[in-house]
Amino acid sequence: MNHLAELQTLVLLGTDRAPVSDSLLIFWQEQGLNNSELPEKIVAQALVFHRQWQRAGFPLPVWTAQLQPAPIQETEPECSVESARCLQDILDGKYPDALPEWIRWLQQAQQVLPRQTLPLLLQKCLQDPSLWETIQTAIGTRGTWLLKQHPEWRKLADEAAEPGAWNTTTGVLRPDLLRKLRIQDAALGRSLVQSTWAEEDPAQKAQLLAALSPGLGSADEAFLEECLQERRKETRQMAAELLACIPNSALLGRYRDYLHACIVVSGQKLSLNCPMMPPKRGAKMAWKSVARVLLPSTNAAPGCSNSSDACPRRIGKGIGDFLPKRPSPYLRNKTGKKVGYRP
Repeated sequence: MNHLAELQTLVLLGTDRAPVSDSLLIFWQEQGLNNSELPEKIVAQALVFHRQWQRAGFPLPVWTAQLQPAPIQETEPECSVESARCLQDILDGKYPDALPEWIRWLQQAQQVLPRQTLPLLLQKCLQDPSLWETIQTAIGTRGTWLLKQHPEWRKLADEAAEPGAWNTTTGVLRPDLLRKLRIQDAALGRSLVQSTWAEEDPAQKAQLLAALSPGLGSADEAFLEECLQERRKETRQMAAELLACIPNSALLGRYRDYLHACIVVSGQKLSLNCPMMPPKRGAKMAWKSVARVLLPSTNAAPGCSNSSDACPRRIGKGIGDFLPKRPSPYLRNKTGKKVGYRP
């Protein structure tokens, strides 16, 4: 900031009465200012430059190291503009709890995060390590390269999980360890959790299954199919959600065949031929959740389109109308007036 006094003199007197010294021009050029501009324009730019220095309280360091080359090949497609807009709404706090589900759908589509959101997300990961566990498999080649450019961001990927820690880690730390192991080696992570599955805390099994989402593929299908027979509903539901993210999984095939037998599309008309009783296990979610969540919309009904009466939204509504309604908790008289509660 030794040149600030000279700059102030130039601003007060003007460049016609007080020409810019060679030392000041050399200093500005070293800091990145373009000295080929008009003198008054250079002084205006330098004034802004020095003002930022003054506010920061220290001079900006001059970068002398060699920049790493940008990634040569970026084969992963980014998500669509509409999906990126939805992600921005999530990051702005409109739907904060929807980010993990958004990432799951992104991975199922084999796409990566949009480039304009990477700096913000990586910065947020420094304050929220769980966010890094969520997005690290979706940053792609560009995100991996960008991660190495920032000394703070680089720390996110420095810690490697040791497979030997699986037998000594307990409690709530096990899902986080499993997620890291899956990122490093998906097959190894699956084999470790399978080896101790019978001894795992039933209340924590759903969280362990959720930790299998990084690197999820057809090799995990057999284990997840076994988890559909677990006693706890949360574990069965998480296994079903993961199986639904595996293209052409047996679960999707079973539900697709089951729904195709119940849904008849004729032109623009939809007919439901539902059985008298829904499936025994998971009766509350077996219809509506499968039609709207587990099955991709292209498989919800043969020959349907978004503009027809047989689009997935109307199918889901029709199936929802078929589900048995929950009885009212009130007792009413003949006129319909509430007179008490059901026992």
